[in-house]
Order: sequence, then C-alpha cells, then structure tokens
Amino acid sequence: MSSLLPRTALLERISPSSAVAERLEVPLRRLDGLEVLTASPWRRMLLKLDVQGGESAVLDGATGLWDRIAALQVELSLVPLYRGEAPWRAMVDRLAARGFALGLVIPGYYEHKLGRQLQFDGVFVRASR
Repeated sequence: MSSLLPRTALLERISPSSAVAERLEVPLRRLDGLEVLTASPWRRMLLKLDVQGGESAVLDGATGLWDRIAALQVELSLVPLYRGEAPWRAMVDRLAARGFALGLVIPGYYEHKLGRQLQFDGVFVRASR
C-alpha cells in the first residue's frame, strides 16, 4: 500500500506488510489543471479514486471538472486506516452536496483478523439534471 498519509495504529497492527519500505517524492498536480482533461472534448467522465485516504485532496483538485463528472467510484474506509483521511459518512455527505447519490456499494478490504469489513468502494451517480 502506498499513501501520502501516515498509517493509523490499527493499520500498523493488522497489516505489518504495509510498513514504509521507501519514501519517494512525487509531484502533485490538480486534476482540473491537467490539459489532457481540460482540453479534452469529453463532456462526461467517470472519476475513480483509490488513493489510500487522500480522497478529499483529490476532490479538492477536481473542482473545475465537477460539471463534467457524471459518476465517481471512491474507496471509503469504515474505520480510519490513514491519519487524516475523511470518514466515509463525511465523503457520502460531501458528494451528496454536489448532487451525487450512492448507487452501488462494492465490498473491499475485509480483515479476517478483526472479522469485519474495513473498506468499500462507493459508486456515486449524478442525480438527473
């Protein structure tokens, strides 16, 4: 697993293999600043996020694309796995405020040691305009 955010104590405990093996500096850019997206003739797009707790930051960087986003697939955590990640309910509310409804839940990370689901993907679709 790779993340810009540090792991929580829970993730450290249940997944020792997620320990930091190497730190790399990577450039960060806003999605709405990428010419390949802004200059494109696409009218509608699907935005899929699997960024290990960084979903809020990615949504912040997509502000200029909201009118073109027809649907999103977002990985959400039922319990925090990364320090600073947005709670899943807050993300559902944030997307609802933008006019998106949760249309499909796809099971994700199930932890056998804990006997519970930790993450799921939510597919959000824009309500009819």
